Amino acid sequence: MLNPQNPQQVRSYFYNSWQKHQKKELLTDLEKLICDCIILHPEYHSILSNAESVNKNYELKDNPFFHLSMHLTILEQVNINQPIGIANIFHSLSNKYSRHDAIHLMINCLQITLANTNPDNIKDVEKNYLSKLNEIIHVN
Repeated sequence: MLNPQNPQQVRSYFYNSWQKHQKKELLTDLEKLICDCIILHPEYHSILSNAESVNKNYELKDNPFFHLSMHLTILEQVNINQPIGIANIFHSLSNKYSRHDAIHLMINCLQITLANTNPDNIKDVEKNYLSKLNEIIHVN
């Protein structure tokens, strides 16, 4: 289980997971999931092969650790169907697009929602997020 106390712990976990994968060592389920996300992003392979990347300052839009964390967020939401209905939305998007593209569409919706909704009201966040996701199902 990943229970980080700071961003460097998350980054170290991602880095260490990738190192274990590269060495063909036994991975936990979470490490496998992380590596599956990393595999989808070859542009991050060299970054995650460098121990110094854990301490580097990244702009949010260029931060591989943030992006990979968003992948995991979407996958966990789908896995537990929270907010309720998101699993069906994911499956609908996955039928129209690749699984990876569906995840990216959902990441974009989540980022837009979080940027434009008061985070203190979780019900509004969920409602706006699901609304944004339903829009892309019907538009795309």
